[in-house]
Formats: sequence, C-alpha cells, structure tokens
Amino acid sequence: MTAAGLLCLLLGFSAQNLLAQDKSQDTSQWILGITQFLEVLPETLAETASPEFGFAKAAELAGKSTDGALSVTLPSLLFSALKPLPDRLSMKTALRTRTADAPFVDARKGKEAFAGLNGLILGFYSFKDEIVECRILFYENESENPQGTFFYKGTISTLENLRAAALPAMMRWVAAREVSVVDIVTKPASGAALSVQGTPSEGSIALDGTRIFVYEKGNYPIVARQSGFEDGFFEIADFNPDSYTPIVVDMKPAVGATLPEASIINAADRLKWAEKSSFLKAEKGFSSALGRFVLSLPLSAIAIGTFYSFYEAYSRGAATQTALYVSGAAAAVSVSLSLGFIIDSAVRLVDVLHVSR
Repeated sequence: MTAAGLLCLLLGFSAQNLLAQDKSQDTSQWILGITQFLEVLPETLAETASPEFGFAKAAELAGKSTDGALSVTLPSLLFSALKPLPDRLSMKTALRTRTADAPFVDARKGKEAFAGLNGLILGFYSFKDEIVECRILFYENESENPQGTFFYKGTISTLENLRAAALPAMMRWVAAREVSVVDIVTKPASGAALSVQGTPSEGSIALDGTRIFVYEKGNYPIVARQSGFEDGFFEIADFNPDSYTPIVVDMKPAVGATLPEASIINAADRLKWAEKSSFLKAEKGFSSALGRFVLSLPLSAIAIGTFYSFYEAYSRGAATQTALYVSGAAAAVSVSLSLGFIIDSAVRLVDVLHVSR
C-alpha cells in the first residue's frame, strides 16, 4: 500500500470515529435521582441554606438524621411532578426508576449515592406544630457545592402545593437554561394529543405528552386533538422564565360522537346538572379527608413500631413501665386518628355518590 493510500485510510478511520463519538453524545442521557428526605430540627435545617453546603456536609448530616413521617411523602410529590423532564441542552434526560426495594436514593451512602446518576435532588425537612419546612438541594456528580436550592414552607394540609412551588426551580436546573413549563389539562376528559401550529424556531419550544417547555419568547398556537371532541385551540404568548402554569382546555363534544364513560371525578365537567356546585363541594371534602387519612398512615406505623420496640425492651427489663405506657398511648392515639380519618372519608364518599345521582 502506498503512503497516500495509508493516509487516506487513517483519515477515513478517524472520521468514522468522530462520527461515532458525535452519535454517542447525541444519544447520551443525563440521569436524575431523588433521595429520601430526612427529618432534622428547624435550627439544623437553617444551616443547609449556605451556598457552600457541599455534598460531603449533606451526606454527613444525612447520616445523623432520621426517617420521619414525611420522608417518603415529600420526594414522592416531587417525583410525580418531574415527569416528563426537559432536555438538558443537547442531552436527553431521564428520571431514575423507582423500585420496591429502593424507591429513593439513600444520601447516607455519600458519593456512592451518585452511582449511575448525573444529578441528585437531596432534601431535608422539619415538621413542628403542623408547619412543614423543606430545603431541596440540587447536586451534580462533577461538583461539590449545590448548583441550586429551593426552600418551601407550608402547612401539612397544603402539602400538595409543594409540587407546583418547587417545579420551576427543579426544571431550570435540569434544563441548564431558562424555561417556562406549561401543563395542559383537557376537560371533560384527559389524554389529548398536542401539537404546535406553524414552524417555530428550532429549540424555542418542545412538547412532551401534555407538558410544554417554552425556552424563548414568541407566540405559539397550540392545538389539542382528542377522539370524540372538536379540536381545542389556545395560544402561549407570555414567556415567563422559570415559571409553571397549568392551563385547562375545555373540549367540546363533536356532533354525533359517542363519548367514553366519565369517571366520578370528571362527572362535574361532563354533565351540566343543577347540583354541580354541591358535587364539587362534596368531592373536594372527600379528597381532603382521604388526603388526611393517607398522611396519617406513616405516623401510625411509626407509633406502632415504637410501641413494639418498647414492649420488647420492657420484656427484657431494658425499659420502664412508664415508657411502655406512654408509647402505647401514643400508638393508640395515632391509630384512632387514622380510623377517624378513614371513617370521615367514607362518610364524605357517600355524600359524593348521593349528590352525583
């Protein structure tokens, strides 16, 4: 082979390698994980506000902290809000899959918590007198200090608000750029397919299911299509960086179309009866009662577990009779509250069924 032929072969091989590298970069993913949130004292939570509260300090604090009643509830709320995720510049993103054995990452493992992850949402919270304070920290595998934080304060009864409140900060960090997030809810039935009319500039807007990511200012006409309904049209014209907006689109039934059966939750939107306001009031009461019951379950489980621990310790002579009685009383109160909440939920469900007839 001549020198010229060998040179051409080497150049061709190098070009193929470069193309292969570019292709692997295009298909690479930025994987995000969420830790179980750990309960700390309010004064300890204040220490996490420092921009130099590095991951090593966070892991050390996690090792000294305990699982609390909301340790799983809080990250579960964020997990449901994060899907789907925006792209991170040119990379696709993905949320770490939850499993029954390990639903969330354990921050107490230190750097091992980053195994298979590029980013990690780590949280601490305090819970006192019905007030929940929560610090959410955003860490990346390559850096020690947090790349962003978010602080939330609210009551236990309004904990559902955490999702919408924290979503803009989390999406801004994941996308590594300004982004406005819009979630579309179609009524009376969900599941419409969205599309952008016209040809917006590349990278200015992205659609993923019923979530829209807006990256640049502009007028974006959106059409929602759903079987059995006329097309729904709306426009996104205001670009508010690092914001979250839910939009409700009322879909009109197509002439002669047979609509699918409505669930009890969507019945108020599908039917226009005289008792609609009563139904909405009853349904809201049922949802609130059910939420109180769900939140009480972890507290009851912890109280029962504490009682059994003291019972075993008492049987070995390692705990006093007073401690056993106190733990038993606490368990009884917790279980009674849970029973009361589930009875209240049942009563309110009967009200919903009665009004919807």
